[in-house]
Amino acid sequence: MTDPLTEQVLKLFKLNDDQRQAATEPTRDVVVTAGAGSGKTSTLVARYACLLAQGIKPRRIAAITFTIKAAQEMRSRVRNILVDLQTKADTPEERQFWANLSAQIDSARIGTIHSLCAEILRNHPAEAGVDPRFDVMDQGLADALKTQVVEDEMARLVKEELFLPLLFNMPVFDLSRLLRQMLQRRLETMETFEIEVDSKTRLIKEFSERMNSSEIKGLIQELRTMSPKELLFEAGDSLAEMVRKLLCCWSSAEEALTNGDIANCAINLYNARRNFLRRNLGRKDGSVKPIIAELQELFDAMLDPLTGGAKSTDKSPSLESEELFTKILPLLRVAFDRVHKAYQENLDLKQALDFDDLEYHAQRLLAIPEIRQRWQQELEAIMVDEYQDTDVPQDRIVRALLGGDMDKLFVVGDGKQSIYLFRGADVTIFKGMLRFVVAELMGGLRS
Repeated sequence: MTDPLTEQVLKLFKLNDDQRQAATEPTRDVVVTAGAGSGKTSTLVARYACLLAQGIKPRRIAAITFTIKAAQEMRSRVRNILVDLQTKADTPEERQFWANLSAQIDSARIGTIHSLCAEILRNHPAEAGVDPRFDVMDQGLADALKTQVVEDEMARLVKEELFLPLLFNMPVFDLSRLLRQMLQRRLETMETFEIEVDSKTRLIKEFSERMNSSEIKGLIQELRTMSPKELLFEAGDSLAEMVRKLLCCWSSAEEALTNGDIANCAINLYNARRNFLRRNLGRKDGSVKPIIAELQELFDAMLDPLTGGAKSTDKSPSLESEELFTKILPLLRVAFDRVHKAYQENLDLKQALDFDDLEYHAQRLLAIPEIRQRWQQELEAIMVDEYQDTDVPQDRIVRALLGGDMDKLFVVGDGKQSIYLFRGADVTIFKGMLRFVVAELMGGLRS
């Protein structure tokens, strides 16, 4: 049963039963997933207005969008709702209640994740180690500066003997493109370089976790436990032969992994996917064909980013490419360090922070218990529109602000329509970015 003020809010929205429940759910976090045009954002605005009706002040709600335009539109929609509620109020007290809220909307925390990060930094400049008068560099200007920095540093780099092995194996154009990509995602690049300090241990762990995931392991075990007679009956001749070769490749990959031989593990997995995970064989009414189809989907989602094989254009991993990667990685790190230092110096001269800086410093601040607790107490509700466009650092910030509360979060999104995948919005995209991108340019083991 909702209170009278909340009912007044709900009358202004055309919500179905599920949307109404999402807008009014008082005791649990809410995630709304639906396709474009299904009313997700309207449900979010309804939820916001319902929270106001329940007595939560606008400054106590963080409504996060991922573009300034979307934030402006949301603020405008909320303001219009409050004006409408004020006009339709039954009593002078209710009219004044909505009028007071309407007057607070200009200062409401409705904005991008970066505006929220900037606010956190401006409240704790000393702890963040930043000038409280910092400017925030527009994303377009930051991109242009990164391009210029890479061009300037590449002009110096090509003249140095140190980088000849790198340039011999990677054309100048490709190296410039890679350095721009790395600078665009400089926080993740720095983090990845730190992980690469012990890349073999990390890769063994990564392969092991993915190969031994309950879904993949269960399907492989199901195939292994079939007797030759049962396999032939359920699959037919051609598919049964393919399954036998698939299991042979898989066993070789497991043995290589046990011996710490990452390259041969990847080679066998690549061969398994390329040659022995095909759906066009076998009896349609047998039990093996669906297993192969499901295993192929899981492979493409979990193992293909490490090995390749799903696409006909994928190059096979090789011992030579792995050795080459190990040889040029230190040089690639030096090249990145140079462009990153030059970019950072340009920002410092302008007394500016870019979006990466805002996220980085906000994460650091929220790792301090007293600051994290202050902001958790400051916000009674956190709402995030288009959550599919959230990248890893942004997700960490949202989670830090939530703390342990289970009724604070409301997110809407549609994983099929992310507009920010190019900058790493999908939390799985950046795993192993360095090796993955280099392999795209050179061919070889991808992880």
